[in-house]
Amino acid sequence: MNNLEKEESWKILSKEEHYKNERFSISKEKFVTPRKTEGVYYVLESNNGVKIVALDGDDVVMIEEYRYPVKKRILEIPGGGIESDLPEEAAKRELLEEVGASAKNWKLCGVIDVLPGLIRSTCHIFLAKDLTFSERILDDTEADSTVVRINKKEIYKMLDNGEIENSISASALLAVRKYIDL
Repeated sequence: MNNLEKEESWKILSKEEHYKNERFSISKEKFVTPRKTEGVYYVLESNNGVKIVALDGDDVVMIEEYRYPVKKRILEIPGGGIESDLPEEAAKRELLEEVGASAKNWKLCGVIDVLPGLIRSTCHIFLAKDLTFSERILDDTEADSTVVRINKKEIYKMLDNGEIENSISASALLAVRKYIDL
């Protein structure tokens, strides 16, 4: 058994919630490690999410939008939060809302931890193919977003060159790479 397979026995001494809203909470957690040292973590616990690598023929369908926390427009794949639905249903909803598309073929390609040293949240990665387009259903924060289609070979060159700045989008593109004929 290697260290990644070994079950850790961190004991939680206390958990104090400092802030909570509909999207996330921040808690102060005191703990004892397996080596019997005490420590404190501030943990942001967020809704789990989905990201979708949507293929329209040879193009990856991306979203370009302004992201307030980093104060710039970035290129990313569509996605969003899992509400009370299942991950695949959330992925279908988000693709329809952000891109105005539905897909005939769906494949779950992985689940990743989102910034595990700080955030307790997972993201389900889907590959969506055989798209049909309709009207986009955007909320106020997405109103200035644009749909961008980039050839799959070009998007992987951009990824290899560090031009995809959104870490979850980059991880998702890597997770589906083996399922895409490049």
